[in-house]
Amino acid sequence: MEERIFTFRLRQAIIKRNTPWTRRKNRAIKYIKEKIGRSFHVDVKNVKLDTAISNKIFSVGWGKLPSKIKLRAVKDQDIVRVELLENEGKSS
Repeated sequence: MEERIFTFRLRQAIIKRNTPWTRRKNRAIKYIKEKIGRSFHVDVKNVKLDTAISNKIFSVGWGKLPSKIKLRAVKDQDIVRVELLENEGKSS
């Protein structure tokens, strides 16, 4: 089992592509899958995202993205499971 921690700067990645606001969320999820797939040398179909990641991305609003997101990816055989880092966010 191989484990890595990633920090993605989503706004910068989406702005470079001149993405319209209606497609930003989907492009952000696709961007995360592509980068993790390349890093672990697996196909994008074998990258499985946790639902907490999409909830975090959609929590800001429809046309906006969180500026950064931290993820933990674990590769088990040919499947990479990605989950939100638990200590991410503001502590009160």
